[in-house]
Amino acid sequence: MQFTKAFAPAGEDIEPFERHGNKPRVIGAGESSSLPKLIRKLAGKQFAVGNETIGIICKTMRECEEYYQQLKHDCAVSLITPKLPVLKKGC
Repeated sequence: MQFTKAFAPAGEDIEPFERHGNKPRVIGAGESSSLPKLIRKLAGKQFAVGNETIGIICKTMRECEEYYQQLKHDCAVSLITPKLPVLKKGC
């Protein structure tokens, strides 16, 4: 919960849930064009060890939409927006 507070400073609409395992990591790809490939690789590793849900947080909504469009054909992705704040299983 502490990690996500930085992304929603007002604190509204944050629903706490029990999570297990390591703390979230912040990973940069350097070139934005290499990020979808990196996401696929890291997500595959997480699914291989039994994780069912992976969250990817971008700096802007525009970046979220761009990467969603690039990833939606490769795995079950959900784009979380203020109108649709639901995380489904997948990456």
